[in-house]
Amino acid sequence: MLPGLAAVTMGGLAVRANGGLGEVLGAMPSLGRWSCGNPHADLADILRRGCGAGPYARGKLRRVVRRAIARAGGFKPRGALRWYLHFMLVRPAMAPVRTMAPRLVSTR
Repeated sequence: MLPGLAAVTMGGLAVRANGGLGEVLGAMPSLGRWSCGNPHADLADILRRGCGAGPYARGKLRRVVRRAIARAGGFKPRGALRWYLHFMLVRPAMAPVRTMAPRLVSTR
């Protein structure tokens, strides 16, 4: 059941990300004989190889694609370091504040 759920989830994410990725795919040049036959597969191949394409340099292409997919999934587009800092430092530090805030408000 889990593989089916993953396929449905990724299909929905692909539909929502199509708008943001459509701009990137429209600006990419044709890969010619190296093309996989699918623009999304071509983009995945370019990212896997660590290359840039068209008007996008290597780092910018990764950021643009990450931002489009994050927005489609309802997340804020952050880099790996910001995600790590958020979940390892900020979130645990906010847990005691969330538990104490109602107590402070109710004692007044």
